[in-house]
Amino acid sequence: MLDPLRNFVFMWMESFSQCSLDPKHHPIIMCPDQKVFRSTTVVEFAKVVLNESKGKIADFAAEDLAQAEGMHRRISEHRSDDRHMPQFWLSCLCSFGLVGQREKPDEPYPYHICILCLQVTILSHRHLFAIVCFFGGIGLATLLHVRGHHLFGVAADIGVFCVAAVLLVVGTLDANRRLEAELKHLTTQKENLEKLSRRIKRWAEKYERVAKLWQFQTMNRLDLFDAVSGILRSLRFTEPDREQQVANALSEINEKLEKAIHGFGELRLYLEEGVVEDSLLALAAQQMKGNILKIGEAVDRGDIRAVGQKIDNLFGILFLRIVRAENLPNVNSNMFSNSALTDCYVTMQLSEKKSLDDHRTRTVTDSLNPVWNEEFLLLVEPHKQEFRLELWDSTEGQLVGASRQAIGYVSVPLQQQAAVWVSRRDQIISHKSKTPLRATLEYEFFFMTSVRHLSLEFGRQELSSVSAWLSMRTLKGAETIWSSAPAS
Repeated sequence: MLDPLRNFVFMWMESFSQCSLDPKHHPIIMCPDQKVFRSTTVVEFAKVVLNESKGKIADFAAEDLAQAEGMHRRISEHRSDDRHMPQFWLSCLCSFGLVGQREKPDEPYPYHICILCLQVTILSHRHLFAIVCFFGGIGLATLLHVRGHHLFGVAADIGVFCVAAVLLVVGTLDANRRLEAELKHLTTQKENLEKLSRRIKRWAEKYERVAKLWQFQTMNRLDLFDAVSGILRSLRFTEPDREQQVANALSEINEKLEKAIHGFGELRLYLEEGVVEDSLLALAAQQMKGNILKIGEAVDRGDIRAVGQKIDNLFGILFLRIVRAENLPNVNSNMFSNSALTDCYVTMQLSEKKSLDDHRTRTVTDSLNPVWNEEFLLLVEPHKQEFRLELWDSTEGQLVGASRQAIGYVSVPLQQQAAVWVSRRDQIISHKSKTPLRATLEYEFFFMTSVRHLSLEFGRQELSSVSAWLSMRTLKGAETIWSSAPAS
């Protein structure tokens, strides 16, 4: 039981390796290989995986974004801060007492001292020194005049007046000093902000490169393993008598999962521009997502066989070109028709639930050798073994009461022709007699059963690859992605 479970979890953890901004060069390693394969019991293996995988999925750019948020908050606070507005250092209060406190707990100044009804605001160390000099000078001058040293007293008076003049403008001087310090701080903040902006921009560029990979491959891979993991619960793998049965089923599923993961394609299909069209990757991802949901439903039912079949058939897109038909029987020789010869068109029957006219060519009138050269890109049920091309005589332009006539059909095998450019000229089988006619239908197709096939070379001069071919056309519709007819 340990080996298949270990292989399953190992492939699952490999999918998490893409959850990186640089999965090609710096993938996320959820658990080192040596630790995965060193475990000898299921319990030991589970503990190793749980312990090693904790905290491995990082919140990209979280630290830088938090720093940017902090800077924005500080700037907002600064805009509402009036601390560098000029303020006078002496004021009166309607209170009595002796109290000293800082205006801001984390800054030494301004510091308010309340003495009875008088409040003295100390703005800086220099301001404190000036206040001490002012009151000290008043005391000194008074003492000198009392003792009759009037000459020295006048000198002290002049000094006191000079200090008083300084104290009158100290608020403005302090505001200017604070503004200069704030300007220096803002300059530093600007440099830090520019560095932070460049880092976040690099994060964004990396994210943009890998977003396509995450959206079109990684999420489907993780969802696939999440859906399949329910097998362990549905098979009750903890019961000892079922261990071998579960191990065999999981080993078979692992082989299919390995093939499916290979079909998702290389990283370059998603990371490099121009390898595969984004619209086609999106379509493939959407189709696989729907099939993964069906896998989950099969797991819930405990239908292991259906799970394996659906893993084998996650994806199917058909490129089809209807070229021409030759030697058609003339089915217009009747009283209802205004045409001398057959008015033929071709329909593609991809599903028994779809009507025959869901996918069709234009009608070529009055011709037993019609030429269409029309191309179609069609979603196909991945498990489908074949589809039919049916030829009909059109009722367009015929008298009222006329009904279209079946000319014949061609059955086209698919599964044996995956990822191979096929050109065929087949005899048309009669609808009525079920026997071959002399008429033939010429057509070409390329059936893709994995995303990897989207980048394959067609091997034709006029078509270099699926992606190049798609780049010249517009995707539209849900079942018929697009169809094109040559200019008349």
